[in-house]
Amino acid sequence: FINSRLVKGLPLAEAIYAPNLKLPGHSHRHAGFCLILQGSYNESYGGTLLECKPSYVKFQPAGELHSDLYGNESVHSFIIELEHTWLTHMGVNSLVGNNPAVFHSSSIGWLMMKLRKEFHSTDVEAPFVIEALVLELIAETSRNRAKISKDDHPRWLRQAKEYLDEQ
Repeated sequence: FINSRLVKGLPLAEAIYAPNLKLPGHSHRHAGFCLILQGSYNESYGGTLLECKPSYVKFQPAGELHSDLYGNESVHSFIIELEHTWLTHMGVNSLVGNNPAVFHSSSIGWLMMKLRKEFHSTDVEAPFVIEALVLELIAETSRNRAKISKDDHPRWLRQAKEYLDEQ
């Protein structure tokens, strides 16, 4: 890590990873978000491969075994960890999700960039803004996941579900 901070129970950090780095299978204790600022890498979860490029935001659930393969240039990223106690305290456990994902959404990227700006801020308001933005980030990614999963179903299945829900 080149810079890290604990803000209102949220670990935040900026990190730089060496080019051509290969990280064997490992997992993380906490769920988290990672904004790729520079460079690219692939993250492999069994049969699922996530391509992480600049401006993409990766969500990583807690405890998921994965490996990383970094590209030809160093990777600079901004990371937010979501500790279980914080998620429970805030009442947002159910919104976090259990599957790894990469988001290309401009709104999610914008939230992460704003969080990074506040991470570097030293004023007394920054911790409150960070906490609020992380809550918004969780809500936005939850909505994004719901929209994607809804769009993945065939129209006839969505209509049947809507009919059953109405009855």
